[in-house]
Amino acid sequence: MNERKKYSLISDADIKEGIEKGEFSEESIELVRDSFGRIVKHLRKQECEMVLPPSLIQINSQIIYQADLKPVIEALLKTKNIEMFDDLEEKYLILLDCLEYYKNLGGRLDELNSKSLEFSSVFESRVKKYIRNFNCDKISSDEIDQFVCMLDSYINVLFIYLMSTYWLHSEKCLTDTTMKKKLDGLEDNIRTVYEHLLVKPFFRRNKEASISLDNSLYAKYVLGEEGKYLNFIRKLIKHDSRFSSYEHFMEYLLSNHLVSRERYDDFMNRYEMEHVFNLKAEALHASDPKHLLVNKLFDVMEKIGTLQAIFSEIECLAKLSVDEIDLTSPRLKNKVGSLLSIRSE
Repeated sequence: MNERKKYSLISDADIKEGIEKGEFSEESIELVRDSFGRIVKHLRKQECEMVLPPSLIQINSQIIYQADLKPVIEALLKTKNIEMFDDLEEKYLILLDCLEYYKNLGGRLDELNSKSLEFSSVFESRVKKYIRNFNCDKISSDEIDQFVCMLDSYINVLFIYLMSTYWLHSEKCLTDTTMKKKLDGLEDNIRTVYEHLLVKPFFRRNKEASISLDNSLYAKYVLGEEGKYLNFIRKLIKHDSRFSSYEHFMEYLLSNHLVSRERYDDFMNRYEMEHVFNLKAEALHASDPKHLLVNKLFDVMEKIGTLQAIFSEIECLAKLSVDEIDLTSPRLKNKVGSLLSIRSE
């Protein structure tokens, strides 16, 4: 008599097939449920296009959802057609060659892991140096492309390092603190530039940082005709640590930059009070380099958040025992190998 297993395993292909057969139902609240009403998968909303999947593995009730890694790896390999600083481009292409070799032949996983760690340290150093010398007030379109390409490639390198570490060491990968330190450091470094682009801080005599919205990108959004740029504030405020929400930003704006003044109404033949923003800023143009870069950096921050979420998912997976997972399901008849494998058929 077989012992009943606690968890069953499921993939994206299984979910699609289950929905088509009526075994699963997809709800507008971005959840996928099975015929018993159990949650199969949370559909995480992605604010930008990215190579990384919004979710890699989820444990809901008694169901383990795992993403199909093959299209993710294929998408990574397509990033070979990029241009960045010569030495970084060379290292990035070497790493993708190692990944392709492992995908096709299943060998040299140790080499893939060691090179991804080595190259991540090179990227980390270059990113820190680049940000330290970056001038937010003098930005060219070429700089934007190079900068963002370097950051995207670094995130891909970290993803390869995370997955190759898991493939090598399974749950033991959680004892490696390298990944979290590098991700947190990257997020902090990018946020420095990100916040500066939105509104440049200044320091008082007591060295306390403060801000004024005058001549800032935020001011350009606020003063846009009929509030047509306010959605940018709603979006970008998410990664600005100085404000907890869009409502918090508006409270700051109203308390610091809204003034009342008298205005003579010729039609009514009387003075009336009006409220206006006491803000100075040039009109926003679509080609504004700060506007272009900060929106691209928003996408980068979203990708970092996705990678952090994937790391947390692997932490949850590592706490499971293989003995708890039902590997006898007909859905798994063509699947052999470990969870999150790219060579499972």
